[in-house]
Amino acid sequence: MAQGIADIRVVLVTRDPAVGEQVEHVCREHKAFTLVGTLARADEAASLARQRKAHVIVLDTAALSQMEQDVMNVALAAPESTVFVLVPEGDWETAQRALLAGARGFVTKPIKPEEWTQTITRALTLDMLRHGREVETDEHASRARIITIASPKGGVGRTFLAVNLGAALHEVTGKHVLIMEAMSLPGDMQVYFSMLPKVSLAEAVHVAEDLSTASLGTLLTAYKEGLYVLPGVLDYTTDPPDTDRIRLFLRLARRLFDYIIIDTGELQDPLTEIALKEADLVLLVLTPDLLALYRTSKFLAALLESRTIPEEKIIPVLNMDNLPGSVRRDVLERVLGRPFKHTIPAATEIVQEATRQGEPVVLYAKRTPVSRHIYALAAELARHPDTGTPSPADTTVPVTQALRTLWDNLRSGNLSQVRITG
Repeated sequence: MAQGIADIRVVLVTRDPAVGEQVEHVCREHKAFTLVGTLARADEAASLARQRKAHVIVLDTAALSQMEQDVMNVALAAPESTVFVLVPEGDWETAQRALLAGARGFVTKPIKPEEWTQTITRALTLDMLRHGREVETDEHASRARIITIASPKGGVGRTFLAVNLGAALHEVTGKHVLIMEAMSLPGDMQVYFSMLPKVSLAEAVHVAEDLSTASLGTLLTAYKEGLYVLPGVLDYTTDPPDTDRIRLFLRLARRLFDYIIIDTGELQDPLTEIALKEADLVLLVLTPDLLALYRTSKFLAALLESRTIPEEKIIPVLNMDNLPGSVRRDVLERVLGRPFKHTIPAATEIVQEATRQGEPVVLYAKRTPVSRHIYALAAELARHPDTGTPSPADTTVPVTQALRTLWDNLRSGNLSQVRITG
């Protein structure tokens, strides 16, 4: 698992040997940074940054004859690098002028290693995400696969599947897994683990830029080594997370985990849209009853019509299979127009017992049929080939529009607007 971005290459512009020595010392002490060049003239910084593939250009304001113009010129000439300025401690006016001229941040002199590391890493991370740039990561880095659990109907076992699938993936692969909620109202995830997480998603997104350097143990809550839990919100008075911040959080979290399992809420919840669009795979959950079948068939048709999520990324999962009095599987498959490769048998008593003990059923009762089926699903997903990221939004019908139309049709009972597949 990646602990943070590494090999941040720095070009420094200064005429003060003491400043050069301080920067060299910081780069030696903090292995994430490499000083690749020191100059006395700002007009040469952009060229050297391109040659050395520098991510950061640090300008000592004492070395600039026309500070604002020099900062602007460097920022425009080196768009692939992030510009910072060094200002004397307490000289906030100069810092503000530099920021208005195009610098992305400032560090004070004399240099404090902790301030240098946090300021530059945070601003650089945000800048990379804004512009789609990447910094080399260490040998343990991975791009997490996001698996979103979705359903147009409540009560089908979305949270149950998210919790147990995440735990099973961790057991099967031994890799780092984050199980999280993307919903605007409180969910039930922490109940399955009998724990109170340190923070919720609503709180974590406000420090999302720190995830590249912060210790996970101080921010996210580990149920066990390598298995982390993050609820969406903890109470009804909490404002839901900002959607742009969630996108940032997920992009950073991809660097820190191998799998991210997302439990979603209602269709009209804007966080559901993000969870669907960011997903590499979508597990579409339903139970063997007519209402779940009806709503799921409409939902599936809307997703396919919108083309936001490629069909091969949608995997139907039948929960509570073989429940007495339920709709037969062949009927479900005929209406949906596809077979169920993955089913989870009904096991109400053992699931309730595991929940009372504060453990996912796949950890509490590994050899029961319900656990074996979930482990089989986890093993299959672990072998599933990478399918890339979802299709760009500008080439498809926005998923929000499709889901809103579907929701309106479901509430009005208008069956003619969205057809049943199969």
